[in-house]
Amino acid sequence: QYLVLKPLIDVNLRTATNLQENTFRNLPYLQDAPDIGQLAGSFTDIPLILVGAGPSLDESMGFLRQARGHAIIACSNSPYRKLINNGIKPHLTVSADPLSPTLQGYQDISLDDVWLAAPFSAYPPVIERFAGRVLTWTTNNPIMEMIRHRSSRKQGTPILEQGTVSGCILDIARVFGCPKVLFVGQDMAMKADGQYYTNDSFYADQGMHYTEVHRAQNLPGNTLETVPVESRLFVYLRTFEQFVEKYSGTEYANLARLGAKIKGVPYMTFNEALAWIKIHDSSPFDERMQDLFNQELPPVSLAECLAPTREYVERLLDACLAAALSIEHLPEKFSKPNYASNPRIAKNLQQANAINSLVDSSKPNYQILFEGKTKVELVAFKKKVKTIEGPNDKWLMLQRNKEYYWSLFEGCSWLLKHLAKL
Repeated sequence: QYLVLKPLIDVNLRTATNLQENTFRNLPYLQDAPDIGQLAGSFTDIPLILVGAGPSLDESMGFLRQARGHAIIACSNSPYRKLINNGIKPHLTVSADPLSPTLQGYQDISLDDVWLAAPFSAYPPVIERFAGRVLTWTTNNPIMEMIRHRSSRKQGTPILEQGTVSGCILDIARVFGCPKVLFVGQDMAMKADGQYYTNDSFYADQGMHYTEVHRAQNLPGNTLETVPVESRLFVYLRTFEQFVEKYSGTEYANLARLGAKIKGVPYMTFNEALAWIKIHDSSPFDERMQDLFNQELPPVSLAECLAPTREYVERLLDACLAAALSIEHLPEKFSKPNYASNPRIAKNLQQANAINSLVDSSKPNYQILFEGKTKVELVAFKKKVKTIEGPNDKWLMLQRNKEYYWSLFEGCSWLLKHLAKL
C-alpha cells in the first residue's frame, strides 16, 4: 500500500497548482460539456477494449482491426498514434494528465471523429484540440462542484484517478456498464531486454521506450514464468487488481501475451477473445454519443457562480495580510522571555481566532482555496515552522502564525488572479 499510495500523494502535491489553473483555462470549453454519468448504464451490450502502450501492443494490431466492430476501443495518449498509424480509429481516448507531455501523443496525427473523455483539470491544449467532443468527469474538483451547485445542475461523476490513465478508462467502463473488458497492450511489465513501450510512440521518439531492468521485481507472467516489473508498473498492476477485486461482476480478459499476470483477469489468446466478443456490435456507441452532445443546456454565468468564493477569498486575504504585517512590525525585543506577557503580543495572538473563524466560515469555499496553490504553500509552511526556534514560547507561536498567514495570503492572491479573469 505504501508503494502504491506514496507516489500518488507526491504527484498530487506537485501538480496541485496545475490542476486548478487548468480547470480555469478549460472552463470556456467544458462548462457545458456533458458529464460521463449521463451515459451510466448505456452500454451494457458492448464490451470495452482497454488499449495500453506496452510492448505486446505491436502484435495486437490484427486483433484490434477485427474487434473494432464488436467492442468500444478506448486508449490514452500513449498508444493513440500506434492505433491511427495502423488504420485503427479508437472510439474513445482519455486524457487526465495536467502537464504538457500528455499532448505529445496527439501531435501531428488525426483526431477526427474520436471522442475525448477528460477531467476539467486536463492539459488545456489537449482539451482545445478536441473542443466540442469532450466528455467530462469530476473527481475532487471543488470549483466544478460549486459551479454545478450554484447553477442548479446535477453534480459531476467521479472517476478513479490513481496512478495511470488506464485506471480512469477501467472506471469509465464500469460507468458505461460494459459487460466485458479486455486488456490489450496492458503489459504492466518490461520485456527481458528492457523494452517498456511500443516502438511507435512518442516515448520511442525520445528514446524512452527502454529502461533498466536490474531494479525490477520478477512477477508471474501470462505466458512466461516471470516478467520484470519496475516500481511504476507495479503501482499500475496493483491499481488494476484492486479494481477488479472490487468490481468482480464484470468479465475480464488479459490479451497481453508478454505481460504480467493480473489477479482476477485470465489470459486469453486473440482467437479466443474474438470468439468471446463476436456476438456484440459496437456501432451504437457513436450514435449514443452524438445524441448526448446534441443536447443543449441553459447558459451559466461563471462569474456569478463563483462570486461568493471571490468575496470569501478577498476577506481572508485582507485579514491574513493585516495579521501578518502586525506581527512583522513587532520590535525584535519582544522575542525575549520578559516580554511574554506584553499586551501587544496577546493582541496579536488573538488574531488567530479571527483568521480561523473566517477560514471555517465556508467549507466549500475553503476547499476551492485549498485545492490549488494554497495546498503547496501550506506544505512549505509545515516544513518551515519546524526550523523556527527561540526562548519565548509566545513569540514562537506568533512567528508560526505569521508564516501561516503568509501561506494563506499567497494562496488567496493566486486564486483571486484567476477568479478575476472569469
